[in-house]
Amino acid sequence: MPNLQRRKVLVAIEGENRWISLGLTNASLRLIDKKGIDVVQAGSARSGQKI
Repeated sequence: MPNLQRRKVLVAIEGENRWISLGLTNASLRLIDKKGIDVVQAGSARSGQKI
């Protein structure tokens, strides 16, 4: 079982800012801090993963 952290993240959805709760690994948190949630979300959508 990976080390999951529960975080609230502010995401722009359809032109509106919303807070969403995510269960993330530490590696995912570092990636979001480095690249930003918008880039990570767009990359996961291209690869067919859901957030």
